[in-house]
Amino acid sequence: MTSGTVYSLLLLFLSYTPALAQTQQVQFNQVLNVNGDMNLNSFQFPDRSKIETFSQKQQQIIVNQQTPAIPANQVTGTTGQPFVAISPLSMTISTNGATDLVGGQIEMAMTAQNLQNAAVQPDNTYVAMLSPDRQTWMIQETLRSVNT
Repeated sequence: MTSGTVYSLLLLFLSYTPALAQTQQVQFNQVLNVNGDMNLNSFQFPDRSKIETFSQKQQQIIVNQQTPAIPANQVTGTTGQPFVAISPLSMTISTNGATDLVGGQIEMAMTAQNLQNAAVQPDNTYVAMLSPDRQTWMIQETLRSVNT
């Protein structure tokens, strides 16, 4: 294969590679437009929290900060130590009736200092998912995702 062939194949590959979503810098309490057609939507807030989602049709969401943080009785599924809030805030996410968001990820910003202040080791943090009854967050003890 010649370098010209490799260059042509690379150009062909790049022309068919879908563009990755740019992370939009947004504010809390701002109407956010979620694109349809299963395109990735990525939003980052001033505190470095981030939401990513896919949708089959165009939607809108609003994200607000809430004080105090989520109470321990809204967290289930852990077999270890009791739930400890790392942040004094939590987020509420409202949609315009969207029930068909296909998937999403919410990343709450936390620093090493936040963890240290709460006496929590980074390897003792876990991923949670909304319970089927949508009333609590269920700890997934087999999943961990901490980016420090």
